[in-house]
Amino acid sequence: QAALAGQGTVEVSGRYAALLICPEPESARSAFLGCFGETENRESAHSAGGEDAYDPDAVLSAWKSGDDSLLSDRNRGILQAAASVIEGEITDDMSAYEKELAIHDWMTGWSSFDMSAFSHAPGSGGSDSDDPYGVLLGRTGNCWGYASTFQLLMNMLDIECVTVFGTPGGSGVEHAWNMVRLDGD
Repeated sequence: QAALAGQGTVEVSGRYAALLICPEPESARSAFLGCFGETENRESAHSAGGEDAYDPDAVLSAWKSGDDSLLSDRNRGILQAAASVIEGEITDDMSAYEKELAIHDWMTGWSSFDMSAFSHAPGSGGSDSDDPYGVLLGRTGNCWGYASTFQLLMNMLDIECVTVFGTPGGSGVEHAWNMVRLDGD
């Protein structure tokens, strides 16, 4: 706790101030500034493919090789959290269906849907919600966060899976979900 406090920072935007004492003060700073529409935020760097953006190919490669030395801190955190889930939820004697179900059940019990994705307020829908970092480490995600997390875990388990994008039921609302091949279906 003392180390976290030592890395803490105070950020100010207009008449608002935030004391940020947390494991990722830069992420918190970006989120705070993003609430006020300030351009210096992590979401912009993330969505533009910034240095620390989620890279599913790099994470999967590190999983398969056992070498995470080339991963960014963000991707290393994703890998470590995903590996921990697999270690805690999956056994060698499970069928592909049982593995898929265990991951599904773990994800829905571990995390919650980020309802701010539907808000039109400035800074809503945090950038961590749209990739495995949010689901695995922040315990929250939007549909893309859930779908990309599930896709990563299925890839790590060598279970055939695709991520689907669309607007279900003609709602006009963009959505993402997964399809898994089990027993040839």
